[in-house]
Amino acid sequence: MPESTLVRVVIVDPHPLFGEALRACLSKGRHMVVGQARNSQEALQQTDSPCPDLIIVGPHLAESGLSVCREISRRLPTLKILLFTAHTDNPLFLADAANAGIAACLPPETTEEECLAMIAKVMAH
Repeated sequence: MPESTLVRVVIVDPHPLFGEALRACLSKGRHMVVGQARNSQEALQQTDSPCPDLIIVGPHLAESGLSVCREISRRLPTLKILLFTAHTDNPLFLADAANAGIAACLPPETTEEECLAMIAKVMAH
């Protein structure tokens, strides 16, 4: 996927600063944030319209990020999901994430360049 291809993104995280930082990062990749949710209920509402291409679940979600992703994936199986988590070195967690429909997991300390590269990789598949 060329870097200039627009990806419509919904950010799911209760921390405004995380969302703002991710918005700035996404704008550098020429992606558009079409929604932002603070919890799982809002996240499910945000998938209705406009239909995003990618959901990014932040590391601060009080509910289980896996359960939110599983429900989103069940409702919209073609929607791509990227999860920020501190468990990227745990093979069992990564297997559960894949079963929940998550396309990729990134650690919270990911750089902007790494994030944009992973988005391109996820959207290319």
